[in-house]
Amino acid sequence: MNFLKRRYKLITALMLVIISLVLTFIVYNTAFLSVLQALIQLGHSSLAYFRFTFLQQLSERPIRPPSGEINILPDTTAGFVFNLGSFFRTLFSGVNFRAFANSLESLILGLMMLLPFIILAVFMLRRYIIKSFTKKHNNRYNQDTKPLKAFKWCLNHLCHPPIHFILSVTIYILSTHFKKILLLIWLFNFNAFAIILHIISISLYFFISFDFVALYYFLYNIAVLLMPTVTTIPVILWLILVLYLIDRRRKIKAYDLLNHMEAMNKGFINEREICVLLCGAMGKGKTTLITDMMLSTESYYRYKARQMMYDIDLKFPYFPWINFENDIKVVIDKGYIYNWASACAWVDKQQQIFEFALYKCAKRNIKHPYSRNLIFGYDFIKYGLDYDDKKTVTTIFEALKDYVQLYFLYIVNTSLIFANYSVRTDFGFLDSGNMPKWDLDFFKKDSRLIRTHSKHAHILNFDILRLGKKLVKNNAQSACFEFGIIGITEVGKERGNQFKEHEIKDRLKKEGNHLKAKELTDNRNERLKVLEQLDNAKADGNKKEVEKLENRATILNDKFNSALKLIRHKCTVGGFPFARVFMDEQRPESLGVDCRDLCEVVKIKYKSEPELTLKKTFIGELIYSFIVPKFLRVYEDYRHNRGDNTLLMFLLKALGGGVYRYNNRIHNRFGYFISSLEVEDAASEKVIKVHPYYVSFKKIYSNRFTTDAFKDVFAKSLIKCGVGIKDIPCYATHKMVESEMLQQNSYLIIDEIQAYSSLNKGD
Repeated sequence: MNFLKRRYKLITALMLVIISLVLTFIVYNTAFLSVLQALIQLGHSSLAYFRFTFLQQLSERPIRPPSGEINILPDTTAGFVFNLGSFFRTLFSGVNFRAFANSLESLILGLMMLLPFIILAVFMLRRYIIKSFTKKHNNRYNQDTKPLKAFKWCLNHLCHPPIHFILSVTIYILSTHFKKILLLIWLFNFNAFAIILHIISISLYFFISFDFVALYYFLYNIAVLLMPTVTTIPVILWLILVLYLIDRRRKIKAYDLLNHMEAMNKGFINEREICVLLCGAMGKGKTTLITDMMLSTESYYRYKARQMMYDIDLKFPYFPWINFENDIKVVIDKGYIYNWASACAWVDKQQQIFEFALYKCAKRNIKHPYSRNLIFGYDFIKYGLDYDDKKTVTTIFEALKDYVQLYFLYIVNTSLIFANYSVRTDFGFLDSGNMPKWDLDFFKKDSRLIRTHSKHAHILNFDILRLGKKLVKNNAQSACFEFGIIGITEVGKERGNQFKEHEIKDRLKKEGNHLKAKELTDNRNERLKVLEQLDNAKADGNKKEVEKLENRATILNDKFNSALKLIRHKCTVGGFPFARVFMDEQRPESLGVDCRDLCEVVKIKYKSEPELTLKKTFIGELIYSFIVPKFLRVYEDYRHNRGDNTLLMFLLKALGGGVYRYNNRIHNRFGYFISSLEVEDAASEKVIKVHPYYVSFKKIYSNRFTTDAFKDVFAKSLIKCGVGIKDIPCYATHKMVESEMLQQNSYLIIDEIQAYSSLNKGD
């Protein structure tokens, strides 16, 4: 018994193989004769083909109609044409139409006779459901009724064990060689091998003869060979198979449409400038769009790097690039290459070694005995050291510099995004030891494996974008940015758009009033805060504090804008800049003029209603709209009146929940909305272009980011506060009184109304 328990999957699989073989020799033994006849026809067709090819003689027709008692089609083409004409004449005849009308009338009369009973049954069932859910009020929290307990016992002891057994055996067969064995046996039983032989036979004969009679005989043979499959498989399984194929086809088209939309989005992004400022009102989806753009840009950069490497490869087709790539991996693992600059320095060192070796060989009159080992095994004597594209001449080491930078960008197994909020990426890195590949698909990812492949954006240290003063002195990360995508949400709050610093200083000097600086800090101007602190420190005579404040980075001395102006210079390889900056804010004016003029302003005009790329979903939508709303109305009454679990609600919830989950998954996989974007010139504020941008739910809402990115800023103060909504006073009546007004701490009440009230009292 222990052996059977441990080996039940193997024993079941062996029994299935034995049963299949027995059926092959007892029930499907005609398959042997079919294969033999197909082999004979294949031999005759091959002979006819070779005779025509070498002797220009066309043999007698090798394709014959099937022999036997099965008569599916007429034996001749003339009989087939006659029967086909008779079929259509009968189909569109008056006799057939009257017979159809009589049958339809009988069906309608039968349904009308049953309609009162159906209405009565629905009414009684509805009344029973409402009564059982609303009249029997109880507070038996989460307790099952006796019918539900009996039903669950049946499920656990009668249904789940056989289902588990079938699933476990199926998984075992699919993961072993039994899958191939059973597949071959049943393909043979259903005449698949004979059909393949017939296809080869007609292919050899028809294209040398164009004999349509032989083609008809071929179709006749195929129909006869398919009979065992058609008669053996039940109609319900055929229906399921047809529905599955239709559903699979429409999903393929839906995925193709999603990929087409993604390609259009990438085309729109590639047309934009290096810096893009996305603007729109609250709730328009600004952060959603820049996140989507950053994901698309990272995908495009991986693809672009690979294509540029292939371009370099074809310029020097005989260079052993695999050797070069393996050496790059070794020095990366050792830490010698950690960015583009170190990669270029490593190639320069290899060039120096090569040139020194050539110098030694020339000095000793040696004709390069070890030339193959000087440049990663490349035979430069035979294939040369440069490439002339009729514009410029590229040396092998110039090509290697570009290649090593592109290869480093391509294989670095981390996100290319730097952002001031978290963004999740899930591109799959596939490495079998040769050239790695990236799975850059957004739409077919298994949501259950999100954590397996997930990576997150790098924390954006703003000092890497400051060419001037840094906020952190001697910041080790300040010069590390070489390539990537930068995302800044709420950039106006970060950078501001206030007066220039020297104008503020002149104003303060003229007024000579330190309190004026304090008043101006109410405008949420970070620079004025620094100036106020500086004046206070000078007044107190604190030299260290004065020096600290004078050396502090502000938005006017950090040269952030200069970094954006020069960003493409450090990020360009082969003439292509691998850098993008995406920023969002509600209004373009929230950003300083100099920084704003660097950007291409994109405004969100409107956001469409959700749509589906999956077509022909009206049946599913009809079922959903019929079942789910009705279930929710019943479920609401049930939850209000009862605390226990009943069998009827268990079944209704299984039905309603199943329909809801299927519909929800379809919308999450194939849903999208369109944002209409207006591209605006920052200097002239003229609309250059209006373009649709397609946002896929599967791509952007798969835990990519959170819209409350700065929520934790308030978390500590909320906990420390100790006051909740129930502790906040409410108005006593529909009209507020003076004491309630004062509790508002309102500028209007304190500065205006209260002052006016005291003035009246003074009068």
